Amino acid sequence: MYDRKLLAKLSLCVWRVLSEYLKASVSADDPVPDCVIAVQTFGEFLNFNPHLHIIATGWSFRSASLLAHASWMAASAAMGNS
Repeated sequence: MYDRKLLAKLSLCVWRVLSEYLKASVSADDPVPDCVIAVQTFGEFLNFNPHLHIIATGWSFRSASLLAHASWMAASAAMGNS
């Protein structure tokens, strides 16, 4: 009834889009973004409700393990938001 193999493809698709967004928000050359994606397949009433929970960092790794902060994160810090 439900093809659970598609959930891995969903995670990969979201990672590709999110990765491009995070790369575009960092001024460093060749940044390496990181995040955690967890697939959940049930809803409030234990029905099949596939969705993702994502934790993404506000920085990307550069060469030599240095961090490059995302431009939106710097703007948020300047406005006093955390």
